[in-house]
Amino acid sequence: MLKDELIKAVKGGEPLIQGSDLSGGDYQGADLGGGTFESVNFSGADLTGAKLKECNFINCTFTKAKLDSANLILANFIEPNGEGISIKGSDLRLANFIDANFAQADLSDANLENTSFINPNLKAAKLIGAKLTQCHFINANLEQADFSNVIMFRANFIEAQVQGIVFTGAHLELPFFMKADFTGYDFTNIKMIKPQFQESILVEANFSNMDISHAGFMEANLSKANFSNVIAKEANFIKANLHQANFVNAQMPRALFQEANLTKAYFTNVYAEQTLMVKTDCTGAVFAGADFTYADFSHAILTEADMSGTRLFSTNLHEIIEQKTNWQNASRQLAKETDEMKKKAEKW
Repeated sequence: MLKDELIKAVKGGEPLIQGSDLSGGDYQGADLGGGTFESVNFSGADLTGAKLKECNFINCTFTKAKLDSANLILANFIEPNGEGISIKGSDLRLANFIDANFAQADLSDANLENTSFINPNLKAAKLIGAKLTQCHFINANLEQADFSNVIMFRANFIEAQVQGIVFTGAHLELPFFMKADFTGYDFTNIKMIKPQFQESILVEANFSNMDISHAGFMEANLSKANFSNVIAKEANFIKANLHQANFVNAQMPRALFQEANLTKAYFTNVYAEQTLMVKTDCTGAVFAGADFTYADFSHAILTEADMSGTRLFSTNLHEIIEQKTNWQNASRQLAKETDEMKKKAEKW
């Protein structure tokens, strides 16, 4: 079908283009806005600059098709097969992709504002320089996907597969990752503002020397992660696993560690004023030289912990568990010990 014939069919009121073979066709700049296409083969077709606003594509094939600079605002792609599709520089605001196979797709420089990808295969896809504002990736395969130099604001990654994902030079503001596996990942070349990693796996991840203030790691597995020299003001580590994590020389005032596992973690020389350590397990942890002014260790386990040289002005040590704890040269005399009245009330 030629371009003019296709435009006439769509604009002439034909409710559905179904089962057509448009592979290899030249549809550059075609105005197909509002059209509905079902089981149409667009393989190798050229729709560069096409007007595809509010189009619906159902079970269509886009293998190696070219949709660069297309207007795809509010378009819907239902179960498309588009391995190697090129959508570079396209406007995909408010578009929806459901069960899309877009492995090795190129979405570089695309506008993905409020775009949703549900159950997509974007393995080895390129999103270099793309704009991701409030974009959603739900149960997405993003293995080896390239997000280099993206500008991201409030993007959500829910249970996405992220092994080998690339964020080189990216700017991520308020990204939300839930149940993502970043084992061994190096975040140090990424600009991140208030990232959230809820229930994610970050074993041996590297955040050293970064500013992760207000970051969220609630219930994350951060075993052996490197947070040395970080700025982590008001960061959230509630119920996180920080076994053998390294926080040496970190600046972490008002950080939240309630019920976290800090066993054998390293907090040497940290600045942790007003940090909440309530009900943490600090067995074997090293806090030598740390400043815990006004911090709260209520009900914390400090068995075999090294608290030597710590500054404990008005630090709350209510009902701590201490066995073989090293308090040498710590200013414990300035701390608040167990409040007997409170202890009775807690056991009431």
